[in-house]
Amino acid sequence: MSENKNPSIIEVLRRARKTGGLIRITGYCSSDGSVGDYVIRMLGSEGYRTLVQASLKSLMAQEVAKPDLVDGDTWLLAKNEQVESWGKTLSGEHSREFNTQYQDVDGLYARSEAEPETVMLRNLELVDKKQTVKGEREVNSKAKTLAKKYIVDNTPMGKYLGQMKLSPGKFEAVSNVE
Repeated sequence: MSENKNPSIIEVLRRARKTGGLIRITGYCSSDGSVGDYVIRMLGSEGYRTLVQASLKSLMAQEVAKPDLVDGDTWLLAKNEQVESWGKTLSGEHSREFNTQYQDVDGLYARSEAEPETVMLRNLELVDKKQTVKGEREVNSKAKTLAKKYIVDNTPMGKYLGQMKLSPGKFEAVSNVE
């Protein structure tokens, strides 16, 4: 693996991990072309499971109310399917797999020999986002799909980001939030 060309990113990540602090990524361009400023928290390897557990608990406690956009039968079906899916995740039947081209470095980030200047952040919690440029995203408008998206968006899982790819030219700056 080649030497790190941007140690400031790594220093920010290390400081955030040590203090449990937040990271600000400004001018981040995502794969759909949207651009925004993000504040994130690194969750670590168990972060996804923790958010799934909290989301399942919230849904089971009836903390997510049926939206007006779907009928009662569709809502019940979507809710049951989401409960089943999260249950499978917690029992180990569903797993999260990341691109194996990127190898974990000290549990902090991932790197690839093919893209030595890119830092891949994984298992993140979105704390804040200010979108500055809207992206091109196709939306599946089936009622059950919308209901499931609503469930996820209105539970702790709605704050989960699987990964952010910090490639040169795809973001403006990375800093710690004081």
